[in-house]
Amino acid sequence: MMGIVYIPDTPETRYQHQRLARLEMITKLEADILADMMVCDIEGWDKMEYIGQLRTLINGFGGEP
Repeated sequence: MMGIVYIPDTPETRYQHQRLARLEMITKLEADILADMMVCDIEGWDKMEYIGQLRTLINGFGGEP
């Protein structure tokens, strides 16, 4: 199986690819959060519950409490 080939293969091009991958994931996460908030709004549930769970997860990696 062949992986990604960078032209030119430099730390900068690999880092830019990683940044793009992160941005794509953040965009997907934002869409998921907004969809969850819409369902919670319709159902009358706490819209911030999921956000709180995500904050707890992120803070577990050394983020601010």
